Amino acid sequence: MMKKLFVAFLIPVLVGIVFSASTGKGEKNFNLLFISLDTTRADSIGIYGNTKTKTPNLDNLGQNGIVFKNCYAPVPLTLPSHCSIFTGRYPLAHQVRNNGTYYLGDHELTMAEIFKSHGYLTSAIIASFTLFSKFGLDQGFDLYDESFHSQNMILNFLSEITADKVYDKFAAWLRQHDGNKFFLWVHFYDPHYPYLPHPEVDTKFDHTNWMRYYGEISFADRYVGKIIDDLEAKNLLDDTMVVIVGDHGEAFGEHGEYGHGIFCYEESLKVPLIFYNRRLFKKSSFVDERVSIVDLMPTILDIYGYEIPPFLQGISFARLIEGKKDKHKRLIYFESMDGQEKNNWAPLTGIIENDYKYISLPETELYDLSNDSIENNNLVNKEMRLAKNMDKKLMEFVSTFSGLPEPSKRRLTPDDIKKLKSLGYISSFDSKSNKMIDPKKGVILYAAIEGVKEKIKQGFFDRAEKELSRITAENPGLSLPNIYQASYEIKKNTGRESEAMAILEKGLIDFPDNEEFKIQLALSYFDKRQWEKTEELCSRLLDNNPLFTGAYILLGDINENKNKIEEAIRNYEKALEIEPQNDMAKAKYTYLLVKNDQYDKAITSLSELQKQMEHFINPAQLEIMVDTGILLAEKNELESALAVLQKVVEISPSHPEAWLNLGMVYLKYGQIDKAQEHYQKAIEIDPDFAMAYSNLGMLNFTRYMESNENRLRDNALDNYNKAIRLNPDLADAYNGRGAIYFSLNKINEAILDFKRAIEIKPDYFDAYINISVVFYQIGHKSEAIKYLNSYKKNYHDRLSQEEKEALDRLFSELKK
Repeated sequence: MMKKLFVAFLIPVLVGIVFSASTGKGEKNFNLLFISLDTTRADSIGIYGNTKTKTPNLDNLGQNGIVFKNCYAPVPLTLPSHCSIFTGRYPLAHQVRNNGTYYLGDHELTMAEIFKSHGYLTSAIIASFTLFSKFGLDQGFDLYDESFHSQNMILNFLSEITADKVYDKFAAWLRQHDGNKFFLWVHFYDPHYPYLPHPEVDTKFDHTNWMRYYGEISFADRYVGKIIDDLEAKNLLDDTMVVIVGDHGEAFGEHGEYGHGIFCYEESLKVPLIFYNRRLFKKSSFVDERVSIVDLMPTILDIYGYEIPPFLQGISFARLIEGKKDKHKRLIYFESMDGQEKNNWAPLTGIIENDYKYISLPETELYDLSNDSIENNNLVNKEMRLAKNMDKKLMEFVSTFSGLPEPSKRRLTPDDIKKLKSLGYISSFDSKSNKMIDPKKGVILYAAIEGVKEKIKQGFFDRAEKELSRITAENPGLSLPNIYQASYEIKKNTGRESEAMAILEKGLIDFPDNEEFKIQLALSYFDKRQWEKTEELCSRLLDNNPLFTGAYILLGDINENKNKIEEAIRNYEKALEIEPQNDMAKAKYTYLLVKNDQYDKAITSLSELQKQMEHFINPAQLEIMVDTGILLAEKNELESALAVLQKVVEISPSHPEAWLNLGMVYLKYGQIDKAQEHYQKAIEIDPDFAMAYSNLGMLNFTRYMESNENRLRDNALDNYNKAIRLNPDLADAYNGRGAIYFSLNKINEAILDFKRAIEIKPDYFDAYINISVVFYQIGHKSEAIKYLNSYKKNYHDRLSQEEKEALDRLFSELKK
């Protein structure tokens, strides 16, 4: 059953045409393949007139389908734009105004939920962290594939997968497709910065950022083509309507912005929109009329003959697809709150009506797009009456679509005006707007600071610091988050850690909601083991954003350091509730379960991880699994330990630590030859692996104790000596060599080695036992008891029951 959406103001939308795809004409329902191309401006596609890029597959779909030449995003940001696509509502209404700190409420009705209610299998393949299910867009999807196998414990907005990986996921989905009608959303993120070169597309795309951007689009186009080819090969294409749309564009300095999010010029808002199905759309066409991606959901429902919910704010343009005139006068709304939320600049709102584009900012803008598509000629002074009229229409639009009463019906109360401002609308003609920083001014300084940050990336810290000092001196009182960020990076990279932390602390005074400052400062406190300060910042993060996974992970790590393992586990469980796809967090969670003897849960989690481990590409993930294997072996869960470590060497055959620890597991099984084979394999991979030599020494010495062959003892001594040369701080090697010296009656050398082992590792149980035995053997009983008492006083609570019993027995012997 579909959910109900309660809103204060409903916009009636007429149900228009019924295509042959719908049940209305007795034919079977068409599948829907919805492809969103992130950060893809319309003029980057060949069929939209670009001669530099290579998009043969998109061009072919457009040449044989319906191409909308003037489709607009309501906001130049990924999450809010996709929320508008899949709810048919403006950011004003669904209230997702930016990436990361917002999420789509459960009360919203999505396109996936409607298709699911009509018997469709609904699936999504996501390419960016920005659209993770924790932000709410998974509503209505039977499958929401957001598995990234990321390298990071704390995922962020740089976490993504490339088009080839997206295609692999699609191919796997298609192999399992059982013939049911489907609604599949495939998301490509590649054109988003940083732009990666793709020689397999064309090396000409390697020269500049703009050309690399085109290369990314060509790369995505390649895999769009593969998806279409696969559907054709499965005889599914003719029964599938394909919709391809960009979520927003990208700027390359046309109006001072590089990237997207701050401004709403054409380069940031105009996106490609293509409808394709050779049975549905027998005649291809180009549509000139302006439409919004907010109109997509009602249009698709219209095409399929489904009822359009009255609270959708978009208006179906299905008549335009038929080649008919649109019955509706369409006004295009756009906004960006990014500059306001990040930099305290004025919020940006605007509308396009007919050919005029009005942007409400302290420095008002008005453009005639029919004569000035690049928006270089601001007409506001020449057309003041038109600008004021459009400002009034903008205020009416914001009021209407956010649920406020229409200004034309009655005079706005102070509360209404306050709410309009909270929604981001501030009239250009309001005297208060002049007190705010216009993004056009702010972006100039912002770009200058970004230039400083580029020098930091290149390692030119002195030059960066001088440039930053010059900029701040020329602009007294200037406060921008990226100034703090740049200053922090300079201090941190030049060894001034305390100054770097002070910068972040000051930054949080000016920008108390800045999550990046909070998490960076929390990590710095954590590294300095300042647990209380870390916990306080994590609490602040979670108060403002309960979905901030990294805060739970940090709290878990603090509790692990405090040896509060159960609490650490609970924090990791909360993190995984929010980001179940986070493999790094899941690996650490599994380790903690083993540490806490929760084997049933640990084995289940391990089983899930082992299925995913072939995707692990970060050594840190494998290290956690190796640590888990070691822990399992220490707790005599040998079968599980063996399985984990064998999986690691299967995935990463050149992982010396995994081979070493496999050898230790085999030794516990009593398979000495196999243990030696694995130790030698570790040395073969890493000839300077001190621990492997130490373990080989221990193994040879064990054999010597059994056989009394001097050759084995000498080999063991050579192994320990080599281990110590490679790593002079390896406590195990000193402890082992001390045992050999004792067997050779070199008492002084043995005592020195045991003392060195304890110095390196103050809680080393074996070394305390060994040095006590040596002192006892040479008649220094008081010295032996002193070492045992020292250990018992400081570390007794850490011992296993078996070790406690061994210590008590030795005490009894010494006191006789």
